[in-house]
Amino acid sequence: MPRKRMISPEFWRDEEIGAWSIEARLFYIGLWSFADDEGRLRAHPKLLKSQIFPYDEKINIEKLKAEVSKKVLWYKYAGQEYGYIKNFLKHQQINRPSKSQFPAPPKDIFEVFLENGTQNEGSQNIRRTLSEDSLNTHGGLTEDSLNTQGTLTPNTRIQNTRIQNTENYTLSSAEPTSAHQKNKDNFKEWCQTIISQWNEFALKTGLPAVKAITSGSKRERLLRARFNEKEFNFPKILEKVARSDFLLGVKTDWKVSFDWLICPSNYIKVLEGNYDNNIPQKDSVKASRVGENKVKTEYPPGYWEKVQELRQKGLQGEAIREELMKIPEFYSFFRKQ
Repeated sequence: MPRKRMISPEFWRDEEIGAWSIEARLFYIGLWSFADDEGRLRAHPKLLKSQIFPYDEKINIEKLKAEVSKKVLWYKYAGQEYGYIKNFLKHQQINRPSKSQFPAPPKDIFEVFLENGTQNEGSQNIRRTLSEDSLNTHGGLTEDSLNTQGTLTPNTRIQNTRIQNTENYTLSSAEPTSAHQKNKDNFKEWCQTIISQWNEFALKTGLPAVKAITSGSKRERLLRARFNEKEFNFPKILEKVARSDFLLGVKTDWKVSFDWLICPSNYIKVLEGNYDNNIPQKDSVKASRVGENKVKTEYPPGYWEKVQELRQKGLQGEAIREELMKIPEFYSFFRKQ
């Protein structure tokens, strides 16, 4: 899940960062939000774009990854792409850090990266020898393995010498990630994609955005159920919603919400076309297990046409109300509410 992170004043004075493009600086900051408490994160280009630049179509993530490569180590493990942010713990104050669930960077490129700030991309796909003693219980270096400059301590170098002399332990012989853990990681990644797609859609249509998925919440339980359903094609569902005046609240005071849409009976009805514009709807709607009945309100003539006009200009929520209040016939309507 995304986390709140600190931006040190040193960031703005860093000459190396200052030479980057503006997009690269924003990208680098964005990485902090999606890194775990040890500075590791998933780094597939499509995932990073959906997380950091969900509304920018022309962003080249691969170019940005190359631009920040002296500050972020990019590596692969078991076919998955990951990143490690250099000196992450030096600049972030974390009260109760959680152990990383992501694999640590390979030892050989990790040492070179910490010492020289360079990456040997050619070696990233080669199987590397690792000693079980070099890994903590979560498969990574602990915070104590790094000094304040972000380099390996002498004790860690002794361990690494032992690693070089150990030929019997490889990534394939290490304990594999359990199917449960893989499923858990995939679910989190999938949720981030779903939220990004919804929030981008909500921004364009004036619907409420999703801010978080609380662990153990009804929202999380519904998403877990949808995660295993092939029928839950979220982009297709949003396309159907976009073509439904009823779901967008154009002609009633009810509009679709994220929680309503992820209920099983609701999204199926949307896909089946039950809310298409050519299907007459009742004056009120009952959301399955989420929401409540809404009584139709009589709006002044031209009200919804004006609302749509203001939405097309980029206004939302209270800003639309303020503009409507400037119109005499709508002002009296709001006074009665």
